Amino acid sequence: MQGLFSAPDFLFPGNCQSASESELLQYSPLVIAGDLLSDKVTIKGTNYQVGNIVVTKVVSCNVLEVGTIIRVVLRKDVVLFLVLESHAARVPIGFFEALPTNTAGLVRYDQLADYKPLIKRGANECYSFVLHHHIPVDQ
Repeated sequence: MQGLFSAPDFLFPGNCQSASESELLQYSPLVIAGDLLSDKVTIKGTNYQVGNIVVTKVVSCNVLEVGTIIRVVLRKDVVLFLVLESHAARVPIGFFEALPTNTAGLVRYDQLADYKPLIKRGANECYSFVLHHHIPVDQ
């Protein structure tokens, strides 16, 4: 149902182009022929872009699985994030430190543990971030 102030569930403000041969090779087998790739997407009013951190799983209140967005993938009307996976642990003063695993993965936007993207602070080898709010532990 469309109303006066309705908006689509997702919107690609930048270019959304078919995956090139080099991207298919670089991200194989996660990206497949027919996928559309972008650097940004707005999902239900929330902006996601390359370099943002998304929480993929809450292991405990002090341990998270997260991913740094490498590309946004549109596959058959489903938005996926191609991410570089990391394990993150809370340090005594409250923020999280993450160590990348050098493993890429795909996660559906509707299967994220938290909808709010986070800002990455620090180098790629070890980086820190702060949660915006409490995230419940997965059951």
